Amino acid sequence: MGKEKDIECRHCGGTNPPGSAYCWYCGARLPRLRLSLRGASLPVRLGVQAFKWVIALLVVAGIAYGLYHAAERYLLPVFKEEQEEFQVVSTTATTRPPSPTTTTLPRTERVLPAGADRYSTAITISRLAFPEGAPGLVLVPGDNYQQAMCSVPLAAAYAGPLLYLPPTGLRTDIKNEIKRLNPTQVFLINVNRSKTVATEIGELLEKPTVTRLTGNDAYDTAVLIAQKLAEKVDTIAKAVIVPSDSFVEAAAVSPLAGARHWPILLTRRDSDPPSATVQALKDLKIASALVVGTRTKVELVEVDTQIGATSHQTAALVAEYAADNGLDFAHTCLASGDEFPDPLAAAAYLALERGVLLLAREGELPADTLTVFNAHAAEIRLLDIIALPALAKELGASGE
Repeated sequence: MGKEKDIECRHCGGTNPPGSAYCWYCGARLPRLRLSLRGASLPVRLGVQAFKWVIALLVVAGIAYGLYHAAERYLLPVFKEEQEEFQVVSTTATTRPPSPTTTTLPRTERVLPAGADRYSTAITISRLAFPEGAPGLVLVPGDNYQQAMCSVPLAAAYAGPLLYLPPTGLRTDIKNEIKRLNPTQVFLINVNRSKTVATEIGELLEKPTVTRLTGNDAYDTAVLIAQKLAEKVDTIAKAVIVPSDSFVEAAAVSPLAGARHWPILLTRRDSDPPSATVQALKDLKIASALVVGTRTKVELVEVDTQIGATSHQTAALVAEYAADNGLDFAHTCLASGDEFPDPLAAAAYLALERGVLLLAREGELPADTLTVFNAHAAEIRLLDIIALPALAKELGASGE
């Protein structure tokens, strides 16, 4: 292949022996020796060319491998999140065609997956029920059912959703939902740091009216909500009275109370109503009451009582009562009765659509509730199932 040539330094022009890396005269790095194929045999030249192609292919493969894993790690999760979010409001709604052997009309079933926590699940419900925003919004504590359980009629009166606040106040996802809803009326029901929250909401929205309702206890808070409801609606024909030590009764009756503009007041389960509740009935000039889940004595002209052996049996009775008093099983919602946030958030929009709420227990419909569901199954045109995947699958409405 011939004798190797000396290497000339580009900086000082000095001549260096072949194989030198640095100039012997100035110390500068010398240019790399390029392999010359002149005079080489054909097999040698072909071998060198093949080696170059192998190196090039390895480089291309390495780049492709890196791009693939970068896309898998950083781009695909973002796309997947957007797709899952879209499924919440779109592809989870499925239509079951009528059986060829029956005359049952089609039923639309919407399955809402549970969020990361009660706050995000309420946001999901809000997006489903109020896709174009809402004129009103009620914010309640997410960790105190007694302060939240009477709020649905107020939310329904102002045609808005019920959202929950953690003890630490507004967080990013809740702020984003408030901005999306863009309400003009916002009510803060005994939330922590209510002044700070009111200021933050004022910065999120354009000149909203923010009203803080904070009672000394849950009974006082219920009265404040009832008074604010009375300012909005023309007349209050009836009040609902529920026990303060259980949220199931309040949740079950909330769609009816919201639809009919009946305030929900609290009592002790095994004693007479507290003075705050009795005084509110007088001040609001209410002559009729629906007492749910308690045998407390109420001195009014007309008193209806719905009470079962258990809270969930009472809830089943209330569903039938609601259907007899203006609500319709055409829109039915199934939500968990094990915790208060999901059913209350659902009740806020069911009230506007006069739908019926049925409560599950430990992921299943209790016997009395299942009897009600089966009895009215043929009437259901729209079925919402909230954060109950096993029950949805059992009913054939998994959304898949």
